[in-house]
Amino acid sequence: MKQLILSLIMLALVLQSCSESTNSSNSGTPAADNNILPLKVGNEWHYQDILIADNETITGESRNVVTRIQDVEIENKLYKAFAIVEYNTNNEAVYQKFISRTSVGIYNFASENDPFNLKYRNLTIKYPSWTNERWDAINHNFTNLSHRFSHDTCSVICLGTKEDIKVPAGDFRCSKYQYEFKNNSKIIEWWAVGAGLVRYEYYDDKGEIIRKRELKRLIIE
Repeated sequence: MKQLILSLIMLALVLQSCSESTNSSNSGTPAADNNILPLKVGNEWHYQDILIADNETITGESRNVVTRIQDVEIENKLYKAFAIVEYNTNNEAVYQKFISRTSVGIYNFASENDPFNLKYRNLTIKYPSWTNERWDAINHNFTNLSHRFSHDTCSVICLGTKEDIKVPAGDFRCSKYQYEFKNNSKIIEWWAVGAGLVRYEYYDDKGEIIRKRELKRLIIE
């Protein structure tokens, strides 16, 4: 009887070891727990921004703040969208995003020009995602100046899931995503579980970097 129990214990340990070995070599994003973007009213991301234009480098700061939760009904389904407002160096509200987090990805909401009457819901970041996996996305931003939403269709590719980077806010292990647009421009983003967007780079259609953003400070509850 003791020999049988010992055999069962050894078998369980072997199976556990195999499982851990398989998971460690898996290239999936660690964001499967859907905490890649901590959403709570009051959370803030402070960024250091660099804009490169005509061989001139302009530096500044911006911050993103979760300001409210909004109920959205689309095709008889009810969603909760978190409004994230971006403030520029002069503390002016310039953009808004409306985001929800699910077990399969981050979605963003939009309409044509009314941020309080959202009609569209589209996938932005899929998880768990695997290195070299692709999907289509539509990125929506509400611009306060024009009082309209932008609707940018793109192809997203996961470039990696365990990239260690250093930014002013500290060291992070990130999943890396590239957004490819029809005009041949692209955006590369680094996302960390429990922290959100850590680094952002925008490249024009010639492959030259135009804008860079790195996380400087994170305030989350």
